[in-house]
Amino acid sequence: MPGKISREIGLYLCALVIAQPVLDMLSYFLRFFSIEIIITLLRGGLLGLGILLGLRHRVFKTFDYVYAVLLVMFGAASFYVKQRAMPQMNQMLEITTFAKLFFLPAMFLVILRLVSADRKALPPLVVRAVYISAWVVVISVVLSYVTNTYNHTYDQPWAKIGVAGWFYSGNQQSLV
Repeated sequence: MPGKISREIGLYLCALVIAQPVLDMLSYFLRFFSIEIIITLLRGGLLGLGILLGLRHRVFKTFDYVYAVLLVMFGAASFYVKQRAMPQMNQMLEITTFAKLFFLPAMFLVILRLVSADRKALPPLVVRAVYISAWVVVISVVLSYVTNTYNHTYDQPWAKIGVAGWFYSGNQQSLV
């Protein structure tokens, strides 16, 4: 059964690594139409898939469950307090902001537990996915520069330097 675990987890991690720059680029373009929520939902779906995979293979520890409950309680309390203090609050914006805040630590925990579950078959497969992901970034930056549709890495009134490509910021490239 370890081979099956490695294959499933490896394929998930590869899809996740390759999806990140693609989702970042889509987010860059969708912001012009104010529909970035689609990317947030897709990222949530990837997180949910990782959680289901982790539950299926029983890789989570007690700490992970406690952490998740505390994180959700914090989000609910924050939402409640803001709702009481600001009746005109944009609820969808708050939910989206919490989802983005929740995503990074939750995804880190999912990846950590999945990688720790069975490391034997993961490295070559995941390394290939990282190469593909890096090439997606490189090609998009070159194409954005050639078509003059790129973002500057530092886009300030006094300095417009660097090429972030079709990414909202240079930080998104470094996360890849």
